Amino acid sequence: IRADIRALRADVVHYPANVGSVFPLRNMVLTIHDMTFFLHPEWYSRERALYYRWAVGRSAHHAARIIAVSQATANDVSEILKISPDRIEVVNQGADERFAPATEIEHAAARAKYNLPGRFVLYYGTIEPRKNLERLIRAWSSIADKIDHHLVIAGRTGWKTKPIADCADRSPHRARIHFPGFIADDDLPSVIGAADVVALPSLYEGFGNAIQEGMACGVPVLTSNNSSMPEVAGGAAVLVDPLDVESIADGLRRLLEDSALRAGCIARGTVRAKQLSWTKTAEGALRVYRQVAGG
Repeated sequence: IRADIRALRADVVHYPANVGSVFPLRNMVLTIHDMTFFLHPEWYSRERALYYRWAVGRSAHHAARIIAVSQATANDVSEILKISPDRIEVVNQGADERFAPATEIEHAAARAKYNLPGRFVLYYGTIEPRKNLERLIRAWSSIADKIDHHLVIAGRTGWKTKPIADCADRSPHRARIHFPGFIADDDLPSVIGAADVVALPSLYEGFGNAIQEGMACGVPVLTSNNSSMPEVAGGAAVLVDPLDVESIADGLRRLLEDSALRAGCIARGTVRAKQLSWTKTAEGALRVYRQVAGG
């Protein structure tokens, strides 16, 4: 593996002719969640990006079938790895049934446990560059004087996070920006439900689970207009340009101030969330496995 990694160049991935000797399974089904290591290697350490480009590339070219979690990811796999779309099956992810509107008592308990403010915009997930948190902080900061809502950035600390922390520290409203850390799975629906908006203005997502989970919890969602996010949102979220701070700020302001827009997003989001389920995911995956296994 080390020899192959050394052979990689920043813009080219080589697939040796003897790939079968590395991956001897002939009926392998490979699931690919995203292609960030190919599209944005700068978000990771060089070694990590090179390894995953090598591993995903070799696996994809050997696999009998590939499952992509969104059509956007399927398109990326086909274009980047030069794989026929006929070998790729789109099987969307789902959200657990526990993601549902919580009670006010559950909201209050979540606020107390994680020391959350009364009204807030919520991001949750790994804290890392591709989540675009610096622009989210700047966008929220630009309208903070006009709204009562705090900004909560919840999740595990990932990699290359210092610029995000520095951006928060530079905000004139730093006291209203909260980093509660990791939210336990059992508490997540209550924390989401306590928020006024779920914000996921990522630079790239292979699927974007927070979109569906936020909608399932009855909270309006703001997300990006690129990669898989419009596909997952299905017309039920406010889409913004993730590279434009003003676009993010305007989307937040509209969701927080326009009651008709909020109500529409919540209603459409409830319907959209139900269209995506782990049962459908399992059925789709099983269908692919059966095809590869010959029935």
